[in-house]
Amino acid sequence: MYALQGNTVQQGWDAIVGPEKINEFNYDLRKNDVITEAILPYDWFEDHVRDLGNKEGLKWAKGFIGRAYATYEIDKEYFRHAGQIFIIKDSLYLMAMNEALVVEIRNSELQKMIKQMFSFIEEGAEKINVNERLQKIIDRLEKGNSPDS
Repeated sequence: MYALQGNTVQQGWDAIVGPEKINEFNYDLRKNDVITEAILPYDWFEDHVRDLGNKEGLKWAKGFIGRAYATYEIDKEYFRHAGQIFIIKDSLYLMAMNEALVVEIRNSELQKMIKQMFSFIEEGAEKINVNERLQKIIDRLEKGNSPDS
């Protein structure tokens, strides 16, 4: 599964499926050993936990940690949108959850194009260790600190 998402998608997901279903989704991905890669803005994890609030953020971080995840970070400038791209097996999804819109594309040439875009972005991005990052955030929150202190 490949994912790219803007930095303002949480409201749409919360309104449509809710935080508990999001946590279940993350758990199911981890439980089923789904290999995932993501392209996210710098500090996305800290910002996401802060947006959720420390209590919900801690719960989310604990549910997210342990997923088999290769994550690449690039400048926040490229994420001033609430769109997402998910590629899962033979389907590509362009999503705007804040507008309750999902477009499924099964055309192989469009999928190849998007996968090549992902590869291009990854080559110029900083790869991070998500589990290490989340563990630091969890440790800070459990000590009563902010996610990035």
